[in-house]
Amino acid sequence: MRTGVYIIGIAGGSGSGKTTFAKKIIRNLDHTHPIPLHGPKPIRILHLDNYYLSPQPEENWIDGKPNFDTPDAFDWNLFYEHVQTLKNNGSVKIPVYDFKLSTRIQETKPLGPVTILMIEGIYAFWDPRVIPLMDLKIFLHVKDDIRLIRRLARDAEERNRDVDSIINQYYQTVRPMHLKYVAPTAECADLLVPEETDMAATIIAAKLKEILNNQ
Repeated sequence: MRTGVYIIGIAGGSGSGKTTFAKKIIRNLDHTHPIPLHGPKPIRILHLDNYYLSPQPEENWIDGKPNFDTPDAFDWNLFYEHVQTLKNNGSVKIPVYDFKLSTRIQETKPLGPVTILMIEGIYAFWDPRVIPLMDLKIFLHVKDDIRLIRRLARDAEERNRDVDSIINQYYQTVRPMHLKYVAPTAECADLLVPEETDMAATIIAAKLKEILNNQ
């Protein structure tokens, strides 16, 4: 019988499909372990993006705009505190970041307790305090052009941004920060997954099924 929370870290560059991959795992798992619509859930996703500092420190700004792609853009102490609490079968109140307003709002969302936690974010493997809490670390290794196309579609649809601003941000901060900071964290991963994620999602879901069966 397993005790404690099984944590999966999912890292990768912006537009690599981290959230989509996590949802694929849940869909595969849902065939045998339906996720309840209400009450405690056996598996949940924790999005690192909700831990952006608000407001962004002045030293993070470039040409009058905040750099959201540097590790210094995140509230690491709160993130670590929440992951540690969830690892120990606790519950937390997750902050909510509004990307259209570029600020953290007053609303929070409850999370926990859970059996399995998936942490997704570009810097999921950045904090050395969090890495040991993860049982499986996955890095999505996706080509730059594919990630840019995905980012264009996402930011235009979900964050109400125009194409020029998305491209400018990509070449000004997203790409250089990825090469300098994000890409090297792939060395922490137990598993590297390319853009075709269906098979990996199926295999990981099978592993999680075993965990849920033995809880």
